[in-house]
Amino acid sequence: MPPNHSPEQSAFVDWRSGFAVHVRNRRWLRSWTLDFTIDMKTRSMFLLSLFLMVGALLMALAGRGQLNGAIQAWRGGDHELFRQFARRGCWYLYPAWALAAGGVACLFVSYRRRERAWRWMVVILLGLFLLFGLAPV
Repeated sequence: MPPNHSPEQSAFVDWRSGFAVHVRNRRWLRSWTLDFTIDMKTRSMFLLSLFLMVGALLMALAGRGQLNGAIQAWRGGDHELFRQFARRGCWYLYPAWALAAGGVACLFVSYRRRERAWRWMVVILLGLFLLFGLAPV
């Protein structure tokens, strides 16, 4: 570092493209990261709706897998195993509907707050959830 530069005015930043970029003013760097965290806090309802919908979709798929196993056990003649698989499948499917309802509610709140977000992602996940949740096993 040149002798006339203080550590406050010089830093190396390595993100986005993986190349090192020399930033002369560290205050700008701190304000940019602060803006990024504030921006992510303003999208909190969108992010919550995204996580809830992904969780609901994963739980619906797990529940369908358990119910598929129950049908295979029924066809195989093992009725006790059928009850166990069906019970586990219900334990996955019913909370998945609650998560999906929470995700839709958070998406609505995100829309009302006018958060800058790609809401179509959550809508597509909701469509997939409804496809897997309402389709017969």
